[in-house]
Amino acid sequence: MGRIDDILSRMVGMIRLADEKIEIEKRIPYKSSQKILLVGEGDFSFATCLANVFGNASNLFATSLDSYSEVIERLHRDLVRGFLKNAYELVSYKGQIHITHKTAYPFDRWNIRELAKEARMEYVVETEFNKWDYPGYCNKRGEGHGIRCDESFPVGACSTFVISIVTLV
Repeated sequence: MGRIDDILSRMVGMIRLADEKIEIEKRIPYKSSQKILLVGEGDFSFATCLANVFGNASNLFATSLDSYSEVIERLHRDLVRGFLKNAYELVSYKGQIHITHKTAYPFDRWNIRELAKEARMEYVVETEFNKWDYPGYCNKRGEGHGIRCDESFPVGACSTFVISIVTLV
């Protein structure tokens, strides 16, 4: 019965979120049909918020004073942080998450161990990743739908970080 209650609870939560989006759309002075330019979007959280409310970001343009590499580093780090936060709810007690990640500069500044700690998870071990240990593996950029999304890239120095769920909330 607990599983059904959990599913129903999540469904109610999704309905509440949909209702919240409708209420937010009524209160804010932005419409998804408008072409919106956001200047100086520090961490792109405002742009992300609008995209979530609208359900897409097709008419939304955002700029930053940070360099492209600074923005990409922050956004990809936030992506990992968000993934771990959500994974905490999905992975069972003592379950593991393996994240293979570049370890050379600037990626070493992402501090996967700290991100795991923020998500109430425990760092278990870091092992060197060598793509030649995985015959048939072909890494891909996977960046959207652009021309280069299916291209390989130099893996460079990488490690697989093993993270575990060790506490129950």
